[in-house]
Amino acid sequence: MRGRVVDTVVPDMPTLYVLNAAAVTKPDVVQQLAADLIGYQVHIAVITETHLKKKHDHQLFVINGYTKFRRDHVGRRATVGACTVWQ
Repeated sequence: MRGRVVDTVVPDMPTLYVLNAAAVTKPDVVQQLAADLIGYQVHIAVITETHLKKKHDHQLFVINGYTKFRRDHVGRRATVGACTVWQ
């Protein structure tokens, strides 16, 4: 029996976007992320290594149409901060 690849689009299947950001605190990163999420019509985005800490105002990381759940760095850089965004 030969294997075959079936290319089907499931319209109700959510899209997942995973990114190792290596710091969303850099200039224009949130704007680029927003453009990607909207352009690719992403339903769920998992952003790792955001390097966010308590001192970073959550209003600076708002993406219209998405709800953000944030887990910040605690202490030194050895711990990884992560931010999960989804619509």
